[in-house]
Amino acid sequence: MNSICSFRSISITLIILSSFYVGNSQSETDVENLIVITLDGVRWKEVFGGADSVLLNNPKFLKTEGNRLSKKFWDDTKHARRKRLMPFLWSEVSSQGRIYGNRWCNNRVNVSNKTNISNPGYSEIFTGYADPEINSNELKYNKNTSVFEFINQQEDFAGKVAAFASWDRIHGYLNSHKNDFIISGGYSTSPGTDESFLQQTLNSLQTIIHRKESSRPDYITYLHAKEFIRIKRPKLLSIGFAWTDDMAHDGSYPMYLEKIFTFDAMIEDLWNYLETIPQYKNKTALLITVDHGRGDNENWTSHGPRVPHSNEIWFAIMGPGISPKGEMKESNITIYQNQFAATISNLLGYKFKSENVIGDSIDFDK
Repeated sequence: MNSICSFRSISITLIILSSFYVGNSQSETDVENLIVITLDGVRWKEVFGGADSVLLNNPKFLKTEGNRLSKKFWDDTKHARRKRLMPFLWSEVSSQGRIYGNRWCNNRVNVSNKTNISNPGYSEIFTGYADPEINSNELKYNKNTSVFEFINQQEDFAGKVAAFASWDRIHGYLNSHKNDFIISGGYSTSPGTDESFLQQTLNSLQTIIHRKESSRPDYITYLHAKEFIRIKRPKLLSIGFAWTDDMAHDGSYPMYLEKIFTFDAMIEDLWNYLETIPQYKNKTALLITVDHGRGDNENWTSHGPRVPHSNEIWFAIMGPGISPKGEMKESNITIYQNQFAATISNLLGYKFKSENVIGDSIDFDK
Protein backbone atom coordinates (compact mmCIF):
# COMPACT_ATOMS: atom_id res chain seq x y z
CA MET A 1 0.00 0.00 0.00
CA ASN A 2 1.31 3.45 -0.93
CA SER A 3 2.13 5.56 2.12
CA ILE A 4 2.43 9.31 2.14
CA CYS A 5 4.50 9.40 5.30
CA SER A 6 7.22 7.36 6.95
CA PHE A 7 7.01 7.88 10.70
CA ARG A 8 10.13 8.51 12.72
CA SER A 9 10.69 6.74 16.01
CA ILE A 10 10.85 10.03 17.86
CA SER A 11 7.96 11.79 19.57
CA ILE A 12 8.11 15.54 19.97
CA THR A 13 5.50 17.47 21.91
CA LEU A 14 5.12 21.20 21.38
CA ILE A 15 3.48 22.96 24.30
CA ILE A 16 1.61 26.06 23.20
CA LEU A 17 1.74 28.81 25.80
CA SER A 18 -0.44 31.90 25.45
CA SER A 19 1.46 35.12 25.93
CA PHE A 20 0.80 38.81 26.33
CA TYR A 21 3.49 40.75 24.53
CA VAL A 22 4.12 44.01 26.31
CA GLY A 23 6.88 45.49 24.19
CA ASN A 24 7.80 46.16 20.61
CA SER A 25 11.58 45.93 20.83
CA GLN A 26 13.20 44.91 17.56
CA SER A 27 15.45 41.87 17.33
CA GLU A 28 17.86 40.64 14.68
CA THR A 29 16.22 39.00 11.68
CA ASP A 30 17.17 38.08 8.13
CA VAL A 31 13.64 38.75 6.88
CA GLU A 32 13.16 42.26 5.49
CA ASN A 33 9.86 41.60 3.69
CA LEU A 34 7.00 39.19 4.30
CA ILE A 35 4.16 38.03 2.03
CA VAL A 36 1.16 36.29 3.64
CA ILE A 37 -1.11 34.34 1.27
CA THR A 38 -4.39 32.76 2.35
CA LEU A 39 -6.25 30.12 0.34
CA ASP A 40 -9.86 29.93 1.45
CA GLY A 41 -10.89 26.51 2.73
CA VAL A 42 -8.23 24.38 1.01
CA ARG A 43 -8.12 21.04 2.82
CA TRP A 44 -4.87 19.56 4.07
CA LYS A 45 -5.83 16.28 2.37
CA GLU A 46 -5.48 17.75 -1.12
CA VAL A 47 -2.28 19.58 -0.17
CA PHE A 48 -0.57 16.42 1.09
CA GLY A 49 -2.35 13.80 -1.00
CA GLY A 50 -3.54 15.48 -4.18
CA ALA A 51 -6.87 14.60 -5.75
CA ASP A 52 -9.12 12.46 -3.54
CA SER A 53 -10.13 9.36 -5.51
CA VAL A 54 -13.41 9.01 -3.59
CA LEU A 55 -14.54 12.50 -4.57
CA LEU A 56 -13.01 12.46 -8.04
CA ASN A 57 -15.03 9.34 -8.94
CA ASN A 58 -18.30 10.50 -7.42
CA PRO A 59 -20.65 11.76 -10.22
CA LYS A 60 -22.41 13.94 -7.66
CA PHE A 61 -19.34 16.17 -7.39
CA LEU A 62 -18.08 16.23 -10.97
CA LYS A 63 -20.29 19.07 -12.22
CA THR A 64 -18.68 20.89 -15.18
CA GLU A 65 -15.29 19.99 -16.67
CA GLY A 66 -15.30 16.75 -14.70
CA ASN A 67 -13.67 14.39 -17.18
CA ARG A 68 -10.99 16.77 -18.43
CA LEU A 69 -9.89 17.92 -15.00
CA SER A 70 -10.10 14.45 -13.50
CA LYS A 71 -7.46 13.29 -15.97
CA LYS A 72 -5.37 16.42 -15.40
CA PHE A 73 -5.00 15.85 -11.66
CA TRP A 74 -5.01 12.08 -11.38
CA ASP A 75 -1.96 9.87 -10.83
CA ASP A 76 -1.29 6.54 -9.14
CA THR A 77 0.29 7.78 -5.91
CA LYS A 78 -0.42 10.57 -3.46
CA HIS A 79 3.08 12.00 -3.94
CA ALA A 80 2.57 12.21 -7.70
CA ARG A 81 -0.96 13.62 -7.37
CA ARG A 82 0.04 16.40 -5.00
CA LYS A 83 2.84 17.45 -7.34
CA ARG A 84 0.35 17.59 -10.21
CA LEU A 85 -1.97 19.74 -8.11
CA MET A 86 0.56 22.09 -6.52
CA PRO A 87 3.85 21.81 -8.44
CA PHE A 88 5.40 25.00 -7.00
CA LEU A 89 4.56 24.08 -3.41
CA TRP A 90 6.08 20.61 -3.82
CA SER A 91 9.18 21.82 -5.64
CA GLU A 92 10.38 25.26 -4.55
CA VAL A 93 8.58 25.61 -1.21
CA SER A 94 9.28 22.07 -0.06
CA SER A 95 12.94 22.31 -1.03
CA GLN A 96 13.50 25.81 0.40
CA GLY A 97 11.10 25.83 3.36
CA ARG A 98 8.65 23.80 5.41
CA ILE A 99 5.11 22.49 5.04
CA TYR A 100 3.12 21.72 8.20
CA GLY A 101 -0.15 19.92 8.79
CA ASN A 102 0.11 16.39 7.38
CA ARG A 103 -2.13 14.56 9.82
CA TRP A 104 -1.24 11.23 8.23
CA CYS A 105 2.12 11.93 9.89
CA ASN A 106 0.42 13.11 13.09
CA ASN A 107 1.68 16.62 12.35
CA ARG A 108 -1.25 18.87 13.17
CA VAL A 109 -2.28 22.49 12.63
CA ASN A 110 -5.63 23.57 14.11
CA VAL A 111 -7.82 26.64 14.35
CA SER A 112 -8.49 27.90 17.89
CA ASN A 113 -11.87 29.54 17.31
CA LYS A 114 -14.97 27.39 17.70
CA THR A 115 -16.72 28.34 14.47
CA ASN A 116 -14.45 26.89 11.74
CA ILE A 117 -15.68 29.51 9.28
CA SER A 118 -13.93 32.24 7.32
CA ASN A 119 -14.36 35.57 9.10
CA PRO A 120 -13.34 34.28 12.55
CA GLY A 121 -10.47 32.37 10.92
CA TYR A 122 -9.03 35.43 9.19
CA SER A 123 -9.42 37.46 12.36
CA GLU A 124 -7.53 34.79 14.28
CA ILE A 125 -4.74 34.69 11.69
CA PHE A 126 -4.15 38.43 11.78
CA THR A 127 -4.85 39.24 15.45
CA GLY A 128 -3.61 36.06 17.15
CA TYR A 129 -6.82 35.97 19.15
CA ALA A 130 -9.89 33.74 18.72
CA ASP A 131 -12.43 36.39 19.65
CA PRO A 132 -15.72 34.71 20.70
CA GLU A 133 -17.59 37.85 19.59
CA ILE A 134 -16.49 37.26 15.99
CA ASN A 135 -18.63 34.21 15.29
CA SER A 136 -20.21 34.81 11.88
CA ASN A 137 -19.33 35.90 8.36
CA GLU A 138 -21.12 39.22 8.72
CA LEU A 139 -19.10 42.33 7.91
CA LYS A 140 -18.15 43.43 11.42
CA TYR A 141 -15.30 45.81 12.17
CA ASN A 142 -12.72 44.09 14.33
CA LYS A 143 -11.96 45.88 17.58
CA ASN A 144 -8.82 43.79 18.12
CA THR A 145 -5.41 45.03 17.01
CA SER A 146 -4.05 43.16 14.01
CA VAL A 147 -0.39 42.40 13.44
CA PHE A 148 -0.58 44.44 10.22
CA GLU A 149 -1.77 47.46 12.22
CA PHE A 150 1.01 46.89 14.73
CA ILE A 151 3.76 46.54 12.11
CA ASN A 152 2.51 49.61 10.26
CA GLN A 153 3.10 51.59 13.47
CA GLN A 154 6.81 50.71 13.44
CA GLU A 155 9.06 53.36 11.93
CA ASP A 156 10.73 51.04 9.40
CA PHE A 157 7.38 49.79 8.09
CA ALA A 158 5.16 52.89 8.19
CA GLY A 159 3.40 53.19 4.84
CA LYS A 160 4.92 49.89 3.69
CA VAL A 161 2.03 47.62 4.73
CA ALA A 162 -0.86 46.53 2.48
CA ALA A 163 -3.54 43.85 2.30
CA PHE A 164 -5.50 42.62 -0.72
CA ALA A 165 -8.28 40.03 -0.76
CA SER A 166 -11.00 38.85 -3.08
CA TRP A 167 -13.56 38.80 -0.24
CA ASP A 168 -14.83 42.15 0.96
CA ARG A 169 -14.81 41.03 4.62
CA ILE A 170 -11.15 41.99 4.74
CA HIS A 171 -12.43 45.50 5.49
CA GLY A 172 -13.94 44.07 8.66
CA TYR A 173 -11.32 41.67 10.02
CA LEU A 174 -8.51 44.18 9.34
CA ASN A 175 -10.80 47.10 10.22
CA SER A 176 -10.38 49.59 7.40
CA HIS A 177 -12.32 52.15 9.47
CA LYS A 178 -9.52 52.68 11.96
CA ASN A 179 -6.39 51.78 9.97
CA ASP A 180 -4.48 53.90 7.48
CA PHE A 181 -2.57 51.16 5.67
CA ILE A 182 -3.86 49.97 2.30
CA ILE A 183 -6.76 47.49 2.52
CA SER A 184 -8.35 46.41 -0.77
CA GLY A 185 -11.08 43.78 -0.84
CA GLY A 186 -14.16 42.79 -2.78
CA TYR A 187 -14.82 45.35 -5.48
CA SER A 188 -12.86 48.21 -3.95
CA THR A 189 -10.69 49.92 -6.54
CA SER A 190 -6.93 50.21 -6.48
CA PRO A 191 -5.69 52.72 -3.91
CA GLY A 192 -4.41 56.17 -4.79
CA THR A 193 -5.31 58.73 -7.41
CA ASP A 194 -2.28 58.31 -9.66
CA GLU A 195 -3.29 54.95 -11.10
CA SER A 196 -1.30 52.98 -13.62
CA PHE A 197 -2.92 51.83 -16.84
CA LEU A 198 -3.15 48.27 -15.45
CA GLN A 199 -4.83 49.48 -12.26
CA GLN A 200 -7.33 51.46 -14.31
CA THR A 201 -8.01 48.39 -16.44
CA LEU A 202 -8.52 46.14 -13.40
CA ASN A 203 -10.84 48.70 -11.80
CA SER A 204 -12.89 48.89 -15.01
CA LEU A 205 -12.99 45.13 -15.39
CA GLN A 206 -14.19 44.45 -11.86
CA THR A 207 -16.82 47.18 -12.22
CA ILE A 208 -18.11 45.64 -15.45
CA ILE A 209 -18.45 42.15 -13.98
CA HIS A 210 -19.69 43.28 -10.56
CA ARG A 211 -23.08 41.78 -9.75
CA LYS A 212 -23.19 42.84 -6.09
CA GLU A 213 -21.32 39.73 -4.99
CA SER A 214 -19.09 39.94 -1.95
CA SER A 215 -16.01 38.72 -3.84
CA ARG A 216 -14.15 39.69 -7.00
CA PRO A 217 -12.32 37.11 -9.18
CA ASP A 218 -9.02 36.00 -7.67
CA TYR A 219 -6.97 36.85 -10.73
CA ILE A 220 -8.05 40.50 -10.36
CA THR A 221 -7.01 40.48 -6.71
CA TYR A 222 -3.67 38.94 -7.63
CA LEU A 223 -2.94 41.45 -10.39
CA HIS A 224 -3.93 44.35 -8.11
CA ALA A 225 -1.43 43.10 -5.52
CA LYS A 226 1.34 42.43 -8.03
CA GLU A 227 0.96 45.88 -9.60
CA PHE A 228 1.00 47.44 -6.14
CA ILE A 229 4.31 45.66 -5.48
CA ARG A 230 5.71 47.06 -8.71
CA ILE A 231 4.72 50.62 -7.87
CA LYS A 232 4.91 50.87 -4.07
CA ARG A 233 7.33 48.10 -2.94
CA PRO A 234 5.53 47.13 0.33
CA LYS A 235 7.49 45.31 3.03
CA LEU A 236 4.49 43.48 4.53
CA LEU A 237 1.72 42.33 2.22
CA SER A 238 -1.16 39.87 2.35
CA ILE A 239 -3.13 38.38 -0.55
CA GLY A 240 -6.35 36.50 0.15
CA PHE A 241 -7.83 34.16 -2.47
CA ALA A 242 -11.43 32.89 -2.32
CA TRP A 243 -12.32 30.71 -5.34
CA THR A 244 -11.70 27.33 -3.69
CA ASP A 245 -14.33 27.83 -1.02
CA ASP A 246 -16.84 28.90 -3.66
CA MET A 247 -16.19 25.82 -5.79
CA ALA A 248 -16.41 23.54 -2.75
CA HIS A 249 -19.74 24.98 -1.61
CA ASP A 250 -20.97 24.53 -5.19
CA GLY A 251 -19.99 20.86 -4.97
CA SER A 252 -17.69 20.96 -8.00
CA TYR A 253 -14.65 18.91 -7.00
CA PRO A 254 -12.74 19.16 -10.30
CA MET A 255 -13.15 22.95 -10.32
CA TYR A 256 -12.07 23.09 -6.69
CA LEU A 257 -8.88 21.28 -7.74
CA GLU A 258 -8.45 23.61 -10.71
CA LYS A 259 -8.57 26.65 -8.45
CA ILE A 260 -5.94 25.15 -6.11
CA PHE A 261 -3.75 24.60 -9.17
CA THR A 262 -4.34 28.21 -10.24
CA PHE A 263 -3.42 29.51 -6.79
CA ASP A 264 -0.18 27.56 -6.91
CA ALA A 265 0.60 29.04 -10.33
CA MET A 266 -0.06 32.61 -9.13
CA ILE A 267 2.14 32.09 -6.07
CA GLU A 268 4.91 30.79 -8.33
CA ASP A 269 4.53 33.79 -10.63
CA LEU A 270 4.68 36.15 -7.66
CA TRP A 271 7.75 34.49 -6.17
CA ASN A 272 9.59 34.55 -9.49
CA TYR A 273 8.72 38.23 -9.86
CA LEU A 274 9.97 39.05 -6.36
CA GLU A 275 13.25 37.31 -7.14
CA THR A 276 13.88 39.85 -9.93
CA ILE A 277 13.67 42.83 -7.53
CA PRO A 278 16.74 43.61 -5.34
CA GLN A 279 14.57 44.69 -2.38
CA TYR A 280 12.96 41.26 -2.23
CA LYS A 281 15.51 38.78 -3.59
CA ASN A 282 16.86 36.60 -0.76
CA LYS A 283 15.27 38.98 1.76
CA THR A 284 11.63 37.86 1.66
CA ALA A 285 9.65 35.27 3.60
CA LEU A 286 6.49 33.64 2.24
CA LEU A 287 3.75 32.30 4.52
CA ILE A 288 0.84 30.35 2.98
CA THR A 289 -2.11 29.17 5.05
CA VAL A 290 -5.91 28.84 5.20
CA ASP A 291 -8.79 30.19 7.25
CA HIS A 292 -10.46 26.83 7.99
CA GLY A 293 -10.59 23.21 6.89
CA ARG A 294 -13.41 21.14 5.41
CA GLY A 295 -15.32 17.95 6.10
CA ASP A 296 -14.54 14.50 4.70
CA ASN A 297 -16.28 12.48 1.98
CA GLU A 298 -19.84 13.75 1.40
CA ASN A 299 -19.17 16.60 3.84
CA TRP A 300 -16.18 17.97 1.91
CA THR A 301 -18.38 20.80 0.60
CA SER A 302 -19.04 22.11 4.10
CA HIS A 303 -17.30 23.42 7.18
CA GLY A 304 -18.37 24.85 10.52
CA PRO A 305 -18.74 23.93 14.18
CA ARG A 306 -20.87 20.87 13.41
CA VAL A 307 -18.71 19.53 10.56
CA PRO A 308 -15.95 17.19 11.78
CA HIS A 309 -12.40 17.96 10.57
CA SER A 310 -13.16 21.54 9.51
CA ASN A 311 -10.90 22.78 12.30
CA GLU A 312 -7.93 21.07 10.59
CA ILE A 313 -5.65 23.41 8.64
CA TRP A 314 -2.07 23.58 7.33
CA PHE A 315 0.59 26.11 6.44
CA ALA A 316 3.81 26.45 4.47
CA ILE A 317 6.68 28.85 4.99
CA MET A 318 10.02 29.69 3.42
CA GLY A 319 12.48 32.53 3.62
CA PRO A 320 15.77 33.74 5.12
CA GLY A 321 16.67 32.17 8.44
CA ILE A 322 14.15 29.33 8.13
CA SER A 323 16.07 26.11 7.72
CA PRO A 324 14.54 23.99 4.94
CA LYS A 325 13.01 20.74 6.20
CA GLY A 326 10.32 20.22 3.56
CA GLU A 327 7.32 18.20 4.67
CA MET A 328 7.27 18.21 8.46
CA LYS A 329 6.94 14.70 9.81
CA GLU A 330 7.61 15.14 13.51
CA SER A 331 4.96 13.19 15.37
CA ASN A 332 2.62 14.63 18.01
CA ILE A 333 3.13 18.29 17.15
CA THR A 334 0.20 20.71 17.18
CA ILE A 335 0.42 24.31 16.00
CA TYR A 336 -2.50 26.72 16.23
CA GLN A 337 -3.88 29.41 13.98
CA ASN A 338 -3.59 31.97 16.78
CA GLN A 339 0.21 31.69 16.53
CA PHE A 340 0.47 33.22 13.05
CA ALA A 341 0.18 36.88 14.13
CA ALA A 342 3.05 36.65 16.61
CA THR A 343 5.04 34.65 14.06
CA ILE A 344 4.58 37.33 11.38
CA SER A 345 5.76 40.00 13.79
CA ASN A 346 8.66 37.91 15.07
CA LEU A 347 9.90 37.15 11.54
CA LEU A 348 10.10 40.90 10.92
CA GLY A 349 12.02 41.42 14.15
CA TYR A 350 9.30 42.67 16.52
CA LYS A 351 7.29 41.31 19.43
CA PHE A 352 3.61 41.84 18.74
CA LYS A 353 1.97 44.14 21.29
CA SER A 354 -1.68 43.13 21.70
CA GLU A 355 -4.44 43.94 24.13
CA ASN A 356 -5.32 40.23 24.17
CA VAL A 357 -3.64 37.04 25.30
CA ILE A 358 -2.39 35.60 22.00
CA GLY A 359 -0.59 32.51 20.71
CA ASP A 360 3.18 32.24 20.85
CA SER A 361 5.36 32.71 17.80
CA ILE A 362 6.11 29.43 16.05
CA ASP A 363 9.59 28.10 16.82
CA PHE A 364 11.42 27.38 13.56
CA ASP A 365 14.58 26.30 15.35
CA LYS A 366 13.03 22.87 15.89
